[in-house]
Amino acid sequence: MANKKRRRASYKSRKRRRQLQRYRELAFYAVGLLVLVGIVVTISVMASKSKKKNDSSLVSANQAETKKAETPDTNAPTITGVEDKTFNIGDTVTYLSGITAVDDRDGELDVEVDKSAVDSANPGEYKVIYSATDKSGNKATKQAIFTFKKATANNDELQALSLKVLNKIIDPSASKGSNLKKIYDFVHNGVGYVGTPHDAENWQNEAFYALTQLNATGYVGGDCFTYTSVDKALLEAYEVENIWCENENSPTGDHAWLLVNIGTGYYHFDATRMHSGFVCFMKTDADLDAYYNQGGYNYMRDKSKYPATPTSAFTY
Repeated sequence: MANKKRRRASYKSRKRRRQLQRYRELAFYAVGLLVLVGIVVTISVMASKSKKKNDSSLVSANQAETKKAETPDTNAPTITGVEDKTFNIGDTVTYLSGITAVDDRDGELDVEVDKSAVDSANPGEYKVIYSATDKSGNKATKQAIFTFKKATANNDELQALSLKVLNKIIDPSASKGSNLKKIYDFVHNGVGYVGTPHDAENWQNEAFYALTQLNATGYVGGDCFTYTSVDKALLEAYEVENIWCENENSPTGDHAWLLVNIGTGYYHFDATRMHSGFVCFMKTDADLDAYYNQGGYNYMRDKSKYPATPTSAFTY
């Protein structure tokens, strides 16, 4: 009987322990659930606040854009980079380099340039007008003065340029006579006869301008003054004796050429392209007399002013 009571008491004790264990587990789960619910609620509240903030910012931005759109656009674009410039005649001119236009609403705009008043082949000051127009039709304009002048050079500059060109022409291993022919061919083929020089008053300036163009592009336009100026500059750089010659009382007008001496006497040297096709490379006085007798008047001169040439033809 006593054993039975003990067994019953032990069973009830175990049952209470199991119930307590279950209650503890349920309590643990309940606490965990409450924590999870709290986290979810917190996240939801934060997301709601963030959305409200974003919505508020978007509304403000939309309101600003709406207000801006409703306000008439009366501000013209701003053009920058426009300034007065000076060039030598023959220089490459870039009109839009460094020029920009910006509008407070439309951003960067294209710039138009009116250079119709510019005559870059003749010395002078010319107006260049820049303009830009925004989508509302507001237009901005700016003006610059482009000055074009004749190129000038001192002796050192001309010598340096002449040597630079000369080194492209001559062959150091060739005879001086052969290199004279190379110089003649370079000038004869590179200068085009257009009837007008760049600077008819100063042969150094004319030679500097022409050699600059020849060095850059291989071509320059001019007249006999141009040919002779370039001939003289290159021959002096090559250390060749030369004398400037001009015709007198010619029915065809002025003409210039050189007498050249490389140690064998003076000969006539003229790289000008003649309409007759006459090639005046190291010619004798007799050659020019024959040319004159055939109707050529380019070399009419007072022979007493110049040294006589050898009677024999030049060889090289």
